[in-house]
Amino acid sequence: MQNKESERKKIGTKRIAIWAEHPFQLYSVVEFIRINKHVLPSDLFIVTEAKNATLLFENEILQNLTPIFIDDLTKKWHSYFRLVFEATFVSKDFSSVYAYNNSITRQAFPLLAALQQLSFLKLPRNRINLIFSTLSHRLGKLIYRKAIVFDTIYCFTKVYHSVLLNMISKERIAVMESWDHPMKFPFLFQANEAYTWNKFLKEDIGKFQGLSQIKQIKPLKFHYIDRFKHLTLNEIENILSTTTYRNDIIELQEKSIVLYPTTTSSNGIEHEGEMKLINSLCKAFKGSQHFLYIKPKPNGPIGDYDIFKTRPQVVVGRYSSNFDSRDMLDDSYHLFRYYLIKKSFTSINAGTTFGLEIAYADKPLIQLDVTHDFHPGFSEFIHTYHLSKYLLSLPGTISFAENSTDILATEIKERNMEFSCNLKNWLLKW
Repeated sequence: MQNKESERKKIGTKRIAIWAEHPFQLYSVVEFIRINKHVLPSDLFIVTEAKNATLLFENEILQNLTPIFIDDLTKKWHSYFRLVFEATFVSKDFSSVYAYNNSITRQAFPLLAALQQLSFLKLPRNRINLIFSTLSHRLGKLIYRKAIVFDTIYCFTKVYHSVLLNMISKERIAVMESWDHPMKFPFLFQANEAYTWNKFLKEDIGKFQGLSQIKQIKPLKFHYIDRFKHLTLNEIENILSTTTYRNDIIELQEKSIVLYPTTTSSNGIEHEGEMKLINSLCKAFKGSQHFLYIKPKPNGPIGDYDIFKTRPQVVVGRYSSNFDSRDMLDDSYHLFRYYLIKKSFTSINAGTTFGLEIAYADKPLIQLDVTHDFHPGFSEFIHTYHLSKYLLSLPGTISFAENSTDILATEIKERNMEFSCNLKNWLLKW
């Protein structure tokens, strides 16, 4: 955010709130407040779900905000209204992810499936948010005449309770939490302005969300890298030796590891395809001086990758110990994530955001372009719009088929920085 003094005068005595439904968003909120503390008012509100109450209380920054819980204000009909609107007016082809999610919804609600077929009612992408926001705001004025109303709400994407958001806000500012949000779903709130990471995502927000007032903001979810990058490996190991990560540090201390963050879990789709990919990766490490470190997907089921524990030169990392993502507000969790990045000889990525974090930390990265012949489903899964357009189009990606283990071994040995540099340049280019 620029021109902080003028921004402060503009805000004045307005009622300002931050909307963050999930702990991932709360983590970004903490850094957002840190870098904008001279602009934001001291009587700032936080609108979140009641299950996050403990997380607010335990964080030194969030505990100073006045909480308002979505659960106390939202109604069942809000969800029905949104579902009917989307089925009627939003094309199922908004994105591949949107199409998949809506196929599940249509199976559960035949009426929605019928409404989805009314193609002549579908709105242009750049009109969806405005019309939905206007309709739900007017409903709010009719039904909740005495409802809490905020002059401005900073909305961290993605917003699920968008009907309520539109009802209780006059001005909305979208803050991008993850880089795939602009093109996956319609925001379903009309933002007066938006914040995103780079000029390419700025174009996507304009294209998919119909917004024109867009400013740059640093990748808030990567701020742990900036916080810890001055620490040496020994210093990190000493700090983590007093935490629950002590045994992990002991296991990895004398090993040279190649990090592979997983893209899927057995809770989602195309997990079988990634298991086949990991099986091929394991073959490349037979007789290697390095260990393949499989980093399970956060919040994935415990045991997803245990089948690989008996493989030589393979380490399966720790699974998440909780299912409410409270780790996101734990400093030791992020310090351990940074330790994995910093310690790794190199890293291999298929389709994760963690690949961006590795590049942001100036560490080498091998980006696989998994071929269709290798596994059609998984290949299609990691060729979504944003992955194809941004990651897989950059120079330095490696075409990976089932018999590509020799190529991978060579790439690991060379420890090339080309792709990582290209990705970081893309990430920060405005």
